[in-house]
Amino acid sequence: KPCTPKGVMRMIEECGFNVSGANAVVVGRSNIVGKPMALLLLAENGTVTVCHSRTKNLAEVTQATDELVDAMCDLSKTKTGAIVVLENTTRLGEYIQTGKIVDAKIGAELLKNIFYNKAPLHDGAVVIRNYKIELASCVLPLSKNPNIKTSHGTRHRAGIGISEESDVVAVIVSEETGRISVAYKGKLTSGYTEDTLRAKLNELMSGDSEDENESKGIFRLPTLSKRRRD
Repeated sequence: KPCTPKGVMRMIEECGFNVSGANAVVVGRSNIVGKPMALLLLAENGTVTVCHSRTKNLAEVTQATDELVDAMCDLSKTKTGAIVVLENTTRLGEYIQTGKIVDAKIGAELLKNIFYNKAPLHDGAVVIRNYKIELASCVLPLSKNPNIKTSHGTRHRAGIGISEESDVVAVIVSEETGRISVAYKGKLTSGYTEDTLRAKLNELMSGDSEDENESKGIFRLPTLSKRRRD
């Protein structure tokens, strides 16, 4: 086995990162580095995307998760309310009609500007489709589940509601507490950090979950690595 891929796997092991179930992006397909690296990651049950000189939208592929996670964590720190919906196999046609077209690549600064509380599009949800911010200010259906905690506001009910009606993943930031929550299949989990949010998104969107009813991963958010933040 070529030494560079083996060295990368050793570094991943030393950092304590579990490849199993996670998404990985390998940039390059040479017989010396790219292909052996991909095979080693697959052997550890990683979900591997191989990019090369002909790959379209390479930047979007490698940066999508980091940008989204960075944005949600920064919004959490400032207790800025936000809800981002990751479209999967179910098209959100009727809900998309309520939003404003953005059609831009996923960027942390753009997401933070959209949800800034004095910005014109801050109310409503952002919809992400195919590695792009498709729409903003979308009106989502509110869950009518009587068991939802009274402490959960409109954004949480909207995230749960849309996840009850489709296979989307909704990420919510509370403007009251700054807590980050994820809604999927009508269930809400809360208290995410930067690392746990990244892991949860990879779990739900990679199509490699232990739960056979989890997302099949049509929309995926692969990461090149856990980016160090300044």
